[in-house]
Amino acid sequence: MGKVFEAFTKTGTQVGVALQPEKHHKGAETGAETVSSEPLIAESTVAGRDSYSRIREVALSMKRIDPHLAVLNEFDSSLIEQYSRVAISIIATAEERNIKKILIASAQHGEGRTSVTLNLAGAMSNANRRVLVIDADFLRPSILRLLSIENSGGFTDMVLGGKSFEESAIRVQPHGFTILPSPEGSEWSARVLGAARLRSMLDQISQNFDFVLFDSSPLLRSSDVEILGRLTDATLLVIGSGQTTSEQMQQALLQLSREKVIGSVVNRIVA
Repeated sequence: MGKVFEAFTKTGTQVGVALQPEKHHKGAETGAETVSSEPLIAESTVAGRDSYSRIREVALSMKRIDPHLAVLNEFDSSLIEQYSRVAISIIATAEERNIKKILIASAQHGEGRTSVTLNLAGAMSNANRRVLVIDADFLRPSILRLLSIENSGGFTDMVLGGKSFEESAIRVQPHGFTILPSPEGSEWSARVLGAARLRSMLDQISQNFDFVLFDSSPLLRSSDVEILGRLTDATLLVIGSGQTTSEQMQQALLQLSREKVIGSVVNRIVA
């Protein structure tokens, strides 16, 4: 990953300590490294659950969800520990910088961005944080597919269809985080992200959560990040080990607001 670190340096992004994976498991993700400019802090304030009481709840089938969702599957203790440490690092950073809405970004598809997002949601929820995940990747929405949940309009229904948040969202059990899924189609991107009432809706919803994670389209494939960057407080970059060149990483970083990048997760995958 030396060349990727060099790409960070060229764009002025700070790079800190990385967490090394401890073992491999079943050919799935073998580790998630954090590269963050913030120190890890093990303690922070415990928050209560969200106030929405009529959200549809779905119990996950552990046999059907994607095997890369280690925190939700609970099949690899070393990966669970690593994602817990990433979550703690983000929680600590958020308390210092007053961060709530976080954009999860990657240079391109196939880097494990959505699985990292859902694993972090599970780890944060396990730490008693109220977490909402919004699928804002209209090119290839993957949250419902990875969780093996039936299709739902979610985000678009709320912004464009006049449905309430409680009618549009899904609470994922047993972990307790909430998702707002989206349908596939570039036309939804322009209509939803361009809606005049979107910012006020997100501000109102976020009052009931400690963190709102936005799973975005790839930086090198879509201009949506420009809008999402203005709607969010911080950005976490997901890098697929062996997937992204230093040139691609440098190009992707130039599309981000450097002061908002709080770190990166290096997603290690074996064939």
